[in-house]
Amino acid sequence: MLALLAFLLPFALTIAPWTIRNYILYRDIILIDTLGPVYLWIAMSDAVHEGRGEGEAKGILLRKKSGNSL
Repeated sequence: MLALLAFLLPFALTIAPWTIRNYILYRDIILIDTLGPVYLWIAMSDAVHEGRGEGEAKGILLRKKSGNSL
């Protein structure tokens, strides 16, 4: 039992601050934000940096935030 606690405690301590932050902002329990890959894609996309594809990227973000699937 102690080994299990020692294994899970670092995960809980890492995720807890973000969960608290998400609860304060969204008034809902969200363990972690699931939009990380989308934000990374937007940041690294040459098309977005060149002004192309920005509408598509924003559309994906809006669909994700509203809960609609792709």
